[in-house]
Amino acid sequence: MAVKKEIESDNDQTNPASHDETAESRTIASRTKIRDKVEEDIARFLSKGGAIDEISADVTADPPRKPESNYGARAI
Repeated sequence: MAVKKEIESDNDQTNPASHDETAESRTIASRTKIRDKVEEDIARFLSKGGAIDEISADVTADPPRKPESNYGARAI
């Protein structure tokens, strides 16, 4: 539960990208600030022993499903 508590406390921080802004209202400076914040968060994560794994583009989270057959399923 200690890990969950740590994650919840990180979510309490205000996320600069979560404000209700339209794409047109963002400036280069605001985008740079968000990028710097993300880089800082990644560096903090890695310094605590975290690891980032690169996943290949052809990997999906959904496993393949068995095809369904509807043959004969309709009432006569």
